[in-house]
Amino acid sequence: MGPDTQRLSGGMRIGPYEITDFLGAGGMGEVYQAHDTKLNRIVALKLLPADLARDPERLRRFELEARIASALNHPAIVTIYDAGQIGAHAFISMELIAGETLREILHVGALPLRRALRIAGQLAEGLSKAHEAGLVHRDLKPENIKVSVDGFAKILDFGLAKRISGVPRQALDKTVTSIETSPGVIVGTAAYMSPEQASGGRAEFPSDQFAFGAVLYEMLTGRQAFDRRTFAETLSAVIRDEPLPITDLNPAVPAPVRWIVERCLRKSADERYGITRDLARDLASVREHLGELLESRRTRPTRRASGEASLAVLPVLSLSSEPSQQALADAMTDALITELTRRDHIHVISRASSMLYKGRNKSVVDIAEELDVDWVVLASMVKAGSEVRISAQLVETASDENRWAQSYTTRSRNVLTTQSETAGAIAQNVAAILTAGAAKNLSAAS
Repeated sequence: MGPDTQRLSGGMRIGPYEITDFLGAGGMGEVYQAHDTKLNRIVALKLLPADLARDPERLRRFELEARIASALNHPAIVTIYDAGQIGAHAFISMELIAGETLREILHVGALPLRRALRIAGQLAEGLSKAHEAGLVHRDLKPENIKVSVDGFAKILDFGLAKRISGVPRQALDKTVTSIETSPGVIVGTAAYMSPEQASGGRAEFPSDQFAFGAVLYEMLTGRQAFDRRTFAETLSAVIRDEPLPITDLNPAVPAPVRWIVERCLRKSADERYGITRDLARDLASVREHLGELLESRRTRPTRRASGEASLAVLPVLSLSSEPSQQALADAMTDALITELTRRDHIHVISRASSMLYKGRNKSVVDIAEELDVDWVVLASMVKAGSEVRISAQLVETASDENRWAQSYTTRSRNVLTTQSETAGAIAQNVAAILTAGAAKNLSAAS
């Protein structure tokens, strides 16, 4: 590694930006976490290494990325704060998104259906915004999608974007030009290219739809649509092969969702969506009626009985960092699940599923969507000496409102007895609310 490409270390300054951490690198630059000392905020600072900045084409594409992204103001597109050149460094300052790339999330396999559709809906809205502004991304893939800790997906890296042919230039911000490529030049990432891209043809907005379809396919199945051993074999598969049917990999995916993916992955661009806004509308409609779709398919192997309330007990939060206290919190989680499972007319999600959310920073609504439950029990506990304080609340996920909350403080030398008694008291209160609601719903339906 030469001196011009040496990685920056913490504490180094580039103008007003103080480097605090290295985040990653790609073909169009390195990304650092930095403190903007001028505006006193933490940013993601993308730098084009000095040796690449001497390449006029690389520098032009890097500068274009900043102009394109800054012209697209949308919640699903990364926000650009500033761009320019300081000394030998060309830079883009952008919002720092706390979270994971979609690639990192997909390392564990397919996503729960509701979460996959929520992310897909946000991405489709962002793509629609870009396409309506006359821009095609050309490199949509899991690595270029960031999902924040609160569940919002954002499209990154417009370094390969170009103006869509046939769209008047006045439809774009006047500062945005385009990256044009000669016929036969392949631009993008093989597994997510459209057939026209893989053949060296022009990439229009249906090409982004194809990449979107490949990304959604992977979210639903945990496998790439066109996974081959080599670059050349992958390009050939994109052009000629059909992916394995989604039903073979995930039979629980409803037909309307499969149809959206299949339409996006059509080999002919003319057979995809006429406008990407229609893709976003289809996804919104599926999400709106997903409950009905799942019910009609009866996909759940152990469907809860009619009138049962569906509930998840999330891992009890220990307010102490001591390992022994965390063990007590886990035992309290088990006790609550056991007590609530014994109650009639309540369908309780298994401990294995609930414990997946231990330590995860997600909203209750997001967790409820992923687990497909209507109610969530949240609890915390702290022990000081012989005193144990346990706080619990019942959240109705449809409204994201607390329907019941109470704290219990006991003095006992037998902590396990205290937990059992408290879990029983909490279960009694929760069951009373849920069974009353279930009875009311059954009465209204009859």
